Amino acid sequence: MAVGDVIAELVGLASIVSESYFMVLGIVWIILGLLAILGGGYALGRKNFLMALITGGVCSLLISPFYGLLGILSIILIAISKKEFQ
Repeated sequence: MAVGDVIAELVGLASIVSESYFMVLGIVWIILGLLAILGGGYALGRKNFLMALITGGVCSLLISPFYGLLGILSIILIAISKKEFQ
């Protein structure tokens, strides 16, 4: 087996591993995004404080740095308005 064949095989394996990694990462981000949207709905309806805080704030913290800032802001605002929830 030539060195070129070994390198080509390793590059092929790295490509498969990176593709599956990004696919799993994308699925996780989609789930976290949907949970953040769900938590936003709870926060707008003032239905369930804990659910709004966990899903709306914490999940948006994990998505990206920009949304992380919005997640911190949403956690603060939800915590301030705790009395308004049912």
